[in-house]
Formats: sequence, structure tokens, C-alpha cells
Amino acid sequence: MQFLAALCTFLAVALFLGGLAGALRRRSRLAERLLRERDPLEQEGTVLPRGPGWLERLEREAKQAGLNLSRRHFLLAFGASGGLAALLALAGDLLGAGACLLLGLIGPLLLIRHRARVRAARFAEQLPETLMLMASVIRAGGTLYQAVQTVVQQAPQPMRGEFERVARAMQLQVPAGDALGLIRDRVGLGEFTSVVVACKVAGEAGGDLDRVLESISRELVEDRQFLRAMEAACAEGKASARLVTAVPLVVVALVSYQNPAYFGEALTDPLGRVLLLGSLCAMALGWLLIRQITDVRTW
Repeated sequence: MQFLAALCTFLAVALFLGGLAGALRRRSRLAERLLRERDPLEQEGTVLPRGPGWLERLEREAKQAGLNLSRRHFLLAFGASGGLAALLALAGDLLGAGACLLLGLIGPLLLIRHRARVRAARFAEQLPETLMLMASVIRAGGTLYQAVQTVVQQAPQPMRGEFERVARAMQLQVPAGDALGLIRDRVGLGEFTSVVVACKVAGEAGGDLDRVLESISRELVEDRQFLRAMEAACAEGKASARLVTAVPLVVVALVSYQNPAYFGEALTDPLGRVLLLGSLCAMALGWLLIRQITDVRTW
């Protein structure tokens, strides 16, 4: 009976979150339509009352990671994890319920941010060669659009996919600077800002864009070499973080192997499960703090 009630609660929560996502989407479309219908002079003085919400930020980070996920997907994932955690809690498995809830809430965010960092790192590694390729095309007499098309034909992913969007935007008569700005917003790479500014200045005031792109490429290579040297200097701190995090897990594994009943009471007692879950959370928090301290990009 309790299982049936929990299942009904889970379905109700899932339906509610799905309806909430649809209502938010309809309200967003209605607000955009009302703003378009207002007088242009009034629109210039319109000030948004608040910034993007946490669902909008998650959706933007998903795009930076190359994932086509919307707010509805996040709401359904959070609702599913909450419903499963409720089922486990009603069944008496508090440790499993807490782990499921923690994994459902933090797991997607960590996965998205990890993929975004990996994608941004690959994009940053490919950027100097891409700029040199564009500079060579422009020096040979080609236009900026032809340089973008050359990148689409020769560059690997993820550079190719982002420049394909730029090429489509330029075909729709979008200015080159604005089209390249889409890459900066999607990838979240601050180093690409100088490329956007250079293309905007070259389009408005003219100039040797090929030389500017070559100069930016050389500076990016030098910055990358300096960053790698700093990461090598911080390798000891990262190794310490891994060691400190692994020692408790190794000790627990060895003790459990020598005496399987040693942690039996802690696993069966509800308070012991809560303490174990809190210990795991504290270890994860300490590992994240050490990683943040040893990350040279945050200095």
C-alpha cells in the first residue's frame, strides 16, 4: 500500500513538473510577443527586473557542453530523482534515498560542467591553428566568409560545428562580429573575445585582419604554454587531493575485507547510514575545495 501511494505521488510530481515547464515556456513566449508588440521607444527604456533563473543557467551550460537539453528535461530529471528517493525512503532505505537525491540533483550539473570544460579545452587548443588558417585565407585574397567556410571544411570538431553555425548566420546577412559572438556565448571561452572584437573593428573601420588574427594566435600559444607550466607546478597539490580522498576509501575497503562485520552495525542503523552519507559528502566537498585551490584558471 505504501509503495502504491509513493508511486502515485511520484507520478503526480512528474506531471506537475511537466505542466510547470510547459507553463513557463508559454509565459516566456507570451512575454516575448508582448515586448515585440510594444512601442520601440518604450522598449529602449525597458529594464528587466531580474537576471536568468537557475533553469535558464542550466540550459545555457548545457549548450556550452554541446548538449541539446531544455528546462523541461531538467525538471523531469529532478522530479524522477525526487520520486525515486521518496520510494526508497518509504521502503526504509534512507542511505539509498539520500544518495539518489544527491545524485539526481548534483550529478547532472557536474556532468554538464565537466563536458563543458572538456569541450572548451578542446576548442581552446584548436583555436590558434584555426586563426592561422583564417589569416592565410584572407592574405591570399579571400573574404572573411571564405575563411569561415575553409574552417568548416578542414577543422575538426568542436571547431567545425561552431563555425558551421557562424557560416549559416553570415548567409542570413548577420554581421561577422555578431555571428562570431555566438561562439563565445555557446562555448563560454573568454579568449575568443579578442577575435570577435578584431572582426568587428575590421568590418567597421577596416584594417589588416590577417595580421591581427596572426597576432592573436601567437598570444594564445604563449598563454597556453604559460598555463601548462603553471599546471605542472600545481600537479603536487592535485596529487595530494587524490591521495587524501583515496586514503579513507582504501582503509574502509581493507577493513571490510579483513572483517566483513566491522561496519555491519553502521550500515544497518539509520544514524550510521546518515553519518556515512555525511562523511562521503564531506570528502567530496574537501576534494572540490582542493581542486578549486589548485586550479590556476581561478587565480
